[in-house]
Amino acid sequence: MKNKNILSLLAVICILVIQTGCKKVADFYTDIHLDVKGRYQVKNVSFTTGYGPEAVKNYNFFYSDDKKLEKIQYGEYDRIEFTYNPQGKLRKMMTLGYSAKYGDYDRADLFSYPDSNTIIQTIYYGGQIWEPIWGLDSAVKVMKLDNKGRVIWEKTTVATTYSGEIKGRILTYSYDADGNRVIPAVTYTKKPSIRKLDDVFMLLDRNYSVNTASDESDQFNTAGLPVRLKRNKRDFLSLGYSNFKNNSIQDVVVEYTK
Repeated sequence: MKNKNILSLLAVICILVIQTGCKKVADFYTDIHLDVKGRYQVKNVSFTTGYGPEAVKNYNFFYSDDKKLEKIQYGEYDRIEFTYNPQGKLRKMMTLGYSAKYGDYDRADLFSYPDSNTIIQTIYYGGQIWEPIWGLDSAVKVMKLDNKGRVIWEKTTVATTYSGEIKGRILTYSYDADGNRVIPAVTYTKKPSIRKLDDVFMLLDRNYSVNTASDESDQFNTAGLPVRLKRNKRDFLSLGYSNFKNNSIQDVVVEYTK
């Protein structure tokens, strides 16, 4: 019986080789079976703003020994710092600019997990680095997860005029049979999504898609990860709510490390 099963498998492979050719079978295996999480990390994202003496921007990503994202540095003072709870989940994200020189932060995002399918994100603008809750309470978002740990619903329960959020606003996210977020008029490649490299990326972008969207990139490395990102309404991370969303941004290049 075992030999029969092996022969059947070989027959299927032969049919695939005949129908699609050896290269395409290899691509099929790479596209579907390659798990990039834990094997690759984003090292650097660079882009050009198109004006000024410092037109080229570099965002460098730093990780702990256990491969947790610790910091994204994009200037002498400008950076985003990440800390985690004992369970390894994101607890705090601090967005720091020049004010950090004086012990202040620009924005602090605190995350709590009251139960297994809920995340609460509390956002503060302006305050002391050592005491985040001293800042202005600007917004509170309650998120619900599905049985795969993906955010599928969120509601803004607190919002100030300063935050730009809308109190009571509800957003929903759904996924297709391939595990990709359903977005009108958006199709997907078979290449792995850059966000799958880190739980933080997926949470911040509210995007747990398995694959790269076709309108996000058409250039990939040998692992299938995007090396150039196109501009769209779902820019990768918005790089910590920085000026990454500036309309003049172009030529976004991603570098990875193992």
